[in-house]
Amino acid sequence: MEELFKPKYFAPVNLAYYPTALEIFILSFFSIFPNIYFLYKALTNDRFTKRPMLKMTVIILSIEYMIASIHAVATALIYLVPYYFDLPISVMGCAWIRSFFYITLQIVFSTPFIIYIDRHFKIIRNKGCNPTILATIALIINLPAIVFHFGHKFDSHPVYIADEVCTYQHFSTNPYIHKSQYLMMFTLVAAPIFAGLMNVYTFYALHAQNKVASQRRIKEQKQLFIALTVQSVFPVFSYGPSVATGILYSIGKFYFQKDLILFHVAKTSESWPIWKYLNAIFYSSMGVCVLLSVIFIKDIREMILIDMRLMKPELATKTPITVITVSANMNLNSQRRVSNKVPSVKKANHTVM
Repeated sequence: MEELFKPKYFAPVNLAYYPTALEIFILSFFSIFPNIYFLYKALTNDRFTKRPMLKMTVIILSIEYMIASIHAVATALIYLVPYYFDLPISVMGCAWIRSFFYITLQIVFSTPFIIYIDRHFKIIRNKGCNPTILATIALIINLPAIVFHFGHKFDSHPVYIADEVCTYQHFSTNPYIHKSQYLMMFTLVAAPIFAGLMNVYTFYALHAQNKVASQRRIKEQKQLFIALTVQSVFPVFSYGPSVATGILYSIGKFYFQKDLILFHVAKTSESWPIWKYLNAIFYSSMGVCVLLSVIFIKDIREMILIDMRLMKPELATKTPITVITVSANMNLNSQRRVSNKVPSVKKANHTVM
């Protein structure tokens, strides 16, 4: 591993990275359009309007995935443009864009957990969670990523380490900044899992309080439960392999001066097939996460099929879906009114008799 203690702002392009950069550019570019589609539908279509929680999560996640995809495209372009025009690559520019991309991903991972906490309070306790508490939780979850990426960039005594994307990567020599990487990786995996568990807890707490009466509404709540669960845990399956590989890769780079996972592959080939497969899963998932989460809801699935010209509009479900607003106080008051009426009737009957 080559370490340069003198800063290098421009460096020759790593020619071996071209196939991977092209793959990332194509996958990330096409991942933008599904998110634009679902953002538009969530803002304009009645199927989302009648599901306020799903609408909010789809809007937020679509915007975040679009931003992440645009950052990934920018990362690929900052490599591809110098490659095609035979120019040196901007080491700091490449490093900054990659940092913003990974911070955006961290925010995407943590967003469902924050939303589901607020949803739980609104459904079970009839009021939203305190915004200050939500902001504090969001800051705690995302702080390790911010410290890790910005700490490397603002270190006054950095080292430049050979990197396959930016040719050289800007690293801090502060051991605490390096340790923040492990917290960052933990939150990347833990936040989606906690979001899924929060969704499960809210779903069963809702049914335990008998807030969903009819079978139709029970079915709708199950569909919404599946959709929100997929939204929350999907990043674990799509990004988990890359995160795990990235951890071992970083450990090997820092402590063993070699790539622990792909060292044997790198000796026989300039390209790394394992990273190509992981990139295919990683970057394409930014375009399919929202799709996979809403496709379990029948009328939204029909909307997608109609827009793709795979289904005739007249075959779509005609049953209207009402907005479900749950209020424990309303249920409690109605139960009290019923209980007050029943004894009075019995008393009247007893008097007549």
